[in-house]
Amino acid sequence: MYAVDEKRNSAMTIRDWMGRFEGIHNVAKRMARMGQCFSSTEQAVRVLPNEVLDVPDIVGGAHPVSGKPYVFSDGVGMMSVPLAEEVYKVMKLKDRPSAIQIRYAGAKGMLCVNPELPDCKLLCLRPSMRKFPCTSSEYLEVIKISAPRSVTLNRPLITILEQLGVTTDTFLRLQQEMILEFTDALVQESTAIEVLSAWSKLPLPYQDLSSAGFQLTLDPFFRSLLLAVYRNAVAGLRYKTRIALPVDRARNMLGVVDTTEKLQYGQVFVQCTEMRCANIEYSTPPERKVITGTVLVTKCPCLHPGDVRKFIAVDVPELHHVVDCIVFPGQGRRPHPDEMAGSDLDGDEYIVIWEPCLFFPGNNQTPMTFSDRNPDPENKEITIEDMIQFLCNYIKNDSIGILSNAHLAWADQEREGIYSRRCLALAEKISVCLDFAKNGRTAFLRRDERPPLYPDFMEKGSHKITYRSDRALGVLYRTCRSLEAAVGRLGHRHVDPGRCHALVVPGWEEYRDSALRALNEYNASLRRILIQYGIASEGEVMACMVNTFDAYHSAQSDKLNMEDLVEKMTKFLTENTREVFFRELLEELEGHSIDDESERRARKHRKASAWYMVTYDPEGQDTLFSFPWCIADVLVEVLRSSDPQDRVWYPNILHWKVNLFAQNNDGLAEVDDVPGLVGETFKSAYCIIKKWLADETLLGQQEASALTKPGLCSDCLLTVFKEFLENHELSSLSSPKGKVMMRKRHRVLLPVAVAKAEQTALDNKCRGQQGPAAQPAGVSQVNGCIKESEDQPSESEPDLASTAQQNGHGDSDSYRHINGSESCAAYECLNAKEAPCVGTLVVSFLRWCLKQHKLPRKACPAGACAGGGYSGQTHRLPMVTLKAYSSLAVSLDPCHLSLPCDPAYHEPHQDIIERDPVRIQIANPAMHKKLKDNLDEVRQLLMRWSGVQDVQIQRQDESEDSYIVVTSTGRDWQIWFLEELLLQRWLPQAIDCRDVLRFLKENKQSVPLWGSKNLTSSSAARQTY
Repeated sequence: MYAVDEKRNSAMTIRDWMGRFEGIHNVAKRMARMGQCFSSTEQAVRVLPNEVLDVPDIVGGAHPVSGKPYVFSDGVGMMSVPLAEEVYKVMKLKDRPSAIQIRYAGAKGMLCVNPELPDCKLLCLRPSMRKFPCTSSEYLEVIKISAPRSVTLNRPLITILEQLGVTTDTFLRLQQEMILEFTDALVQESTAIEVLSAWSKLPLPYQDLSSAGFQLTLDPFFRSLLLAVYRNAVAGLRYKTRIALPVDRARNMLGVVDTTEKLQYGQVFVQCTEMRCANIEYSTPPERKVITGTVLVTKCPCLHPGDVRKFIAVDVPELHHVVDCIVFPGQGRRPHPDEMAGSDLDGDEYIVIWEPCLFFPGNNQTPMTFSDRNPDPENKEITIEDMIQFLCNYIKNDSIGILSNAHLAWADQEREGIYSRRCLALAEKISVCLDFAKNGRTAFLRRDERPPLYPDFMEKGSHKITYRSDRALGVLYRTCRSLEAAVGRLGHRHVDPGRCHALVVPGWEEYRDSALRALNEYNASLRRILIQYGIASEGEVMACMVNTFDAYHSAQSDKLNMEDLVEKMTKFLTENTREVFFRELLEELEGHSIDDESERRARKHRKASAWYMVTYDPEGQDTLFSFPWCIADVLVEVLRSSDPQDRVWYPNILHWKVNLFAQNNDGLAEVDDVPGLVGETFKSAYCIIKKWLADETLLGQQEASALTKPGLCSDCLLTVFKEFLENHELSSLSSPKGKVMMRKRHRVLLPVAVAKAEQTALDNKCRGQQGPAAQPAGVSQVNGCIKESEDQPSESEPDLASTAQQNGHGDSDSYRHINGSESCAAYECLNAKEAPCVGTLVVSFLRWCLKQHKLPRKACPAGACAGGGYSGQTHRLPMVTLKAYSSLAVSLDPCHLSLPCDPAYHEPHQDIIERDPVRIQIANPAMHKKLKDNLDEVRQLLMRWSGVQDVQIQRQDESEDSYIVVTSTGRDWQIWFLEELLLQRWLPQAIDCRDVLRFLKENKQSVPLWGSKNLTSSSAARQTY
């Protein structure tokens, strides 16, 4: 219902203003056209009727059922360069998009710039773009623009690619690369900038802050943003299997049609621009790259085997003006967009991939034939009651989610997968339902199409019978879930951040009171958002990546809607806070009649410093730190005007920290000789790795052992370590042949210019006399950054800072890497032909193992490894290193490498939780009998093997499809491993012989990331790690 407003507008007059719909005699189509008027747009420029040119559609081929010709230009028109330039100017676009999705006077679709059009303001519309007559608007309204967009794989796409022939290992490697990138961002400054710029929705000058000498990776606010992005990425992997692909290998692009007639059927034109950081002014336009060769293209949702297709990307000079779009040919037997999920070109986005490992073997599958039948007209006049009834039917019949879940489940468990009769029928039904809002036709799930079982990655175990999926999605899910169980609750401890001395401006105390008032108002507003929606952390709110919110809002709205709402609220709060700062500053300057530019700037800097200082007050009780970053641009000015000696910046904090704690580890005071390694640094690094793997139970005894004995032997571990050194061209530095004299202490990763004056006094001043328990000896903190004490270099150890300055690498304005590069390879300094520090070697070994994904298969020379060779054990090494590296990066606590704990960052064990029940189908008669006769013994074995505190098992034997309901209490990783055990087909045999480790090894399945002590010793039943 809509009441008449003060301008005498009623529901009827508003509908009349929207356009003329009386010519549309189908209620579904009419309401879809009316809904077109409510799509979110940004009004751009006025286009008069005499500036609009009607051009015909490009047609060809014939539909196999109806015989009607296909429309190759369905939904895409053209615009002249002058019109495009006017749109860019009005919308204040820095880059010039080649295509925009628009709404104009009852027309909707895409407009692509065409330089061949006359040099005047001209809009070209096609009949396929005209939806209904409208004369009430002459403004071009923009819905979406073409731009560089990243790509994430999803479950339906992975399912199709796997069953088309792409291996599971390919997806596992891509997922591991993604996890590694987001983990690197927690400790590596350059990656942190890239990840925050690309993924966080908070527009801050991250690059400017870092280049001015501010350490993002140790500041509590920016670290909370990084943790929010990291957890959002891991959650996306767990719940949706969203694997982000590198932007130089895949893009999301709007589709347009070729008007030059150069492209042939089977060809496409793809040109992308470099992905740049937002909110940064660039002096040069973005670089362009034309993709040539095979490309993989699809449109979501993709369900049919023919929805994912390979094309040949070719270079067409006449199309070089089109960027960040995929251009399809305007000729052939059928439009390529229609071959992929029945798509068109009115604004659909297409996934374009040129990563060769994702190309499936063989030819494209036959595409699905989609109906082109228009909705049946109705013989009666459409009334308001008809519209209301249709809306109710739409809500009741919205079964896309149910059908999609059924398709995903059947595709996983049917032997024929996506080619099975059920899956093909479900794909067709989903296609019908997607067009329900336009044609009123729908489809429902038949009884025989309801899956009796669901794969574990769908996480329906609380109310559906679950099985362990052996396909790619199952493997990916269990890898991610295992990681999340190990590190999911780390990184929550609040650590006193200290203050960045470079942001301490003398005289800031003058603004303390006004800064405190603004801080209290800001924090009160931010805390209301946190409490109102039950959001866990400040970082989630400010990054607009809500990973946890209360049950009420979880039920009322989905994650995307919640994030959109939070983004609007935080944007409003930030803008208001900035307005307070500049309003108060302007009032002060005008009140004191201050015209001198240097004095005005000095007062602004003092006020900005006060905002920072009151927020980071060590005596303060608040743990919210986003307030001063509302004026981040002013803080950048303060940093740039500060004394360079006050700036502290480390390329990678984890390398230094591991190195420091390794040096302070008494257990490494005297390192035994290691065959083939020369130098205390390499020996120490190897010994740390060896001890850590022994604690993880991956390193076994050097003796022939049964399958139940865990791990690698020392010889094979040393072989892996040497391969790592050879890979990084360090073998000459570590081998006896090199005869390289190792420096006593290495500073390859330290900044090239480090302040040397009274660091201890400065640190105490900034941190408010932080107790020594939080800082090991030789450590100081500025901006939360750990810093090595600066003793005088000996004659045999040249001062790297002085050397770098002499070589031109140590200017007074910024800190740089030794190699002058921010690349991943450079920051590790492993190819610098210099002897790296222990921390660099250890952390880089972890990253190397992760990148290997599968280590080379070689037989153990001594036959001492479990299974007779390290080929049977090294598959566990990447998994264990994934857990260790992620735990280190998230918590910053070296204890995850079996080094001493950092008291400031060490976190206690995870909380004990009770998990939702899990339903497991029992088809094995022996297991039935075991549960009936020896239920308590089964409970005790499961508790001992998993380490959970309690297990409750209820049997349901009413039908042939009998199952058990298992409820458990314990820590997250213990419960996760219990669920893993319950889904194993060999569990009945393991229970019979009371030995689970043998079956894990025989089936080449990973022992849990946290080790296997409780799998081999009954005394470890309650052991926690």
